[in-house]
Amino acid sequence: MSVLWGILKQPDEPVATFELETVSAVTSRFAPGPITTYARDSLGMGFQHCITHERSKLDQGVVRDSFRNVLSWDGRLDNHKDLQAELSLSNSDIPDSQIVLSAFRKWNEQAFSRLTGDWALALWSASERVLYLVRDHAGARTLYVHFDGGIVRWGTYLETLLEWRKSLELSKAYIGCYI
Repeated sequence: MSVLWGILKQPDEPVATFELETVSAVTSRFAPGPITTYARDSLGMGFQHCITHERSKLDQGVVRDSFRNVLSWDGRLDNHKDLQAELSLSNSDIPDSQIVLSAFRKWNEQAFSRLTGDWALALWSASERVLYLVRDHAGARTLYVHFDGGIVRWGTYLETLLEWRKSLELSKAYIGCYI
């Protein structure tokens, strides 16, 4: 599985690229491929690539569209052919991340319920100024989220959140329920 992580700050607080790059070191053992980061204004996203299936070779990391939506995608889209047909996308080599962006443009947040497979995503809707943190319906991919003082941090591996907050303590009640 590839690794996703990101940060969304208050509108007047910019994200620096180094804030994203420092996190990638702790998860490099999970995803040995190239690292892609995106930092603009108060939004930052990171992606470490790991090829897990044939179509995952097509994905390029953090991607944007012409509507300034930003997507970080990790997963396998099992119904990519059906979605391509519904969205009139004729290129068979289109990455799953581009299919997801096209689906979001057409169906907004209802697009997520149309995605079949094993996946997690972070999608910034520029027009709505909304961050969507979503994972597949079965919960096969993890996606951890931490809110602190108006800052949202997320990652598909818990290590990313712990790197940002070295003093972050795990909830013993949560661990007890999880075990």
